[in-house]
Amino acid sequence: MTRLVIKLGSSSIASGNGLALDVIAGLVNQIAAVQRDGHEVLLVTSGAARLGRRLLAFEGPTAGAAPALRALIESVRSSMDAALTSGASAPPAGRAAGEAAAPGEYDRLVSSLNSALGRYDGPDLLPPAVGTALPASVGQPALMALYRQLAAAVGVEVCQILVSKSDLDSARAMGDLGRLLRTAVGRGLLPIINGNDAVR
Repeated sequence: MTRLVIKLGSSSIASGNGLALDVIAGLVNQIAAVQRDGHEVLLVTSGAARLGRRLLAFEGPTAGAAPALRALIESVRSSMDAALTSGASAPPAGRAAGEAAAPGEYDRLVSSLNSALGRYDGPDLLPPAVGTALPASVGQPALMALYRQLAAAVGVEVCQILVSKSDLDSARAMGDLGRLLRTAVGRGLLPIINGNDAVR
């Protein structure tokens, strides 16, 4: 059995001011195939702050962003549900609950996500002074929601692990992290690791 660590940097998944969902989806699909072959995979990802800045910029840097964000999240949720179920409450015919989606379903899911997230194609409206903490705190749960939905479509279960700089300097924290990662991959999970940019 081989253990693979994959690093997906911001430059690899960037698309304008947002994320290249086709790249992310393609990678998750490949990871699923590697796991089915019996290998363990850990994914180190970036992109939370980039996605957060895009979400917060929907109605500018001041008041009004929260309603737009809620509307976007609801739109993404509805689009994903429709893509995965084709309007039915049960999985499509021939596929049991929890079973990986067929290629056509996966393509529809990615298309729906791209459509929901692709409404804003203008400049990033947030001033640079806002830094990365707030965008990261908004973007991280959204990024994980995307990973979870894409992974579920190909039969992969994910777990989130956020690491701060202080963790890297702590022998105890690193020991805990190592045990957590070994346990997660041992259970067939895909750990998705990111820096905790909201708290440095």
